[in-house]
Amino acid sequence: MGATAWRRQEAKGEKSRARPVTSAKPFLSSTLLCYNPSGMAQTKLSETAWLKQQIVKLLKAYNRPVPIEKIGREALYLTNADNVLIGAILQDLLAGDARFIFRSDNTLELAPDTDDSRLLSEAAFVVIDVETTGGHAYRDRITEIGAYRVYRGQIVNEFNTLINPGVPIPYWITALTGIDDRMVAGAPRFSQVADALLDFIGDSIFVAHNAPFDKRFINAELERDRGVCLGNANLCTVSLSRRVVPGLDNYRLHTVADYFNIVIDGRHRAGGDALATARVFIRLLERISFYGVSTVGGARRFRLTQSHNLI
Repeated sequence: MGATAWRRQEAKGEKSRARPVTSAKPFLSSTLLCYNPSGMAQTKLSETAWLKQQIVKLLKAYNRPVPIEKIGREALYLTNADNVLIGAILQDLLAGDARFIFRSDNTLELAPDTDDSRLLSEAAFVVIDVETTGGHAYRDRITEIGAYRVYRGQIVNEFNTLINPGVPIPYWITALTGIDDRMVAGAPRFSQVADALLDFIGDSIFVAHNAPFDKRFINAELERDRGVCLGNANLCTVSLSRRVVPGLDNYRLHTVADYFNIVIDGRHRAGGDALATARVFIRLLERISFYGVSTVGGARRFRLTQSHNLI
């Protein structure tokens, strides 16, 4: 009997279940393409994308090249496979994924994060907000998208549209956003705006107030529609605000906007919230630039300390 690996199954709304895999083949079935805006070939992800996350965690934990045998044992749960089989599985699993580098000494390492080195003064940012039918990305749908491109401290372009979610909008969502079924009846479906949205985002840094939420919803829609997901790096204005302006009562958008004297025209509408977030983001960039932060990675790591007050 061949080597046995264990694959975590992501089931809709259910706990993950593991089942035995006796060859490399199950790792190769591609059900998801990751949109790569840099112009490289599309990155192939298998249904075992969870395993990639485990490999990333393992490599980050060791912070150095790791022998493929160790990766097979600790990340893929291969208990009795030789290096040849492990190498073949890893090559197929990670094919086209620029995050990973195979070394000639049978080790694997993470590629340097090129987004971290991008200059804030030269990088383009797309600040996005979505309104939705609920809080679960794979159950609920987007009803509105607002996006603003920021470059060199200025808002230079915008993308705003209602989306017909194809499902009824709950009354409590309408009470919060003002968006109801009648408003979206004549709006385009997400599939009709997906190409334009991807073109608008391009290779920009993805920015949002609670970026994981907005990106999850956009990726869920993209996966359903065409089996792709955004590969863009993120910056979250919630996280950045906590580290740049500590001590606020909370870090909801209206609270941070009030701190910077920014008026939100259309709260809980995608366009209004995205525009306010873009203006907040510009102010945050001004703050960290004053303290000498010049790169995307520096923005991710910056935290205001007492020593900064001495500058």
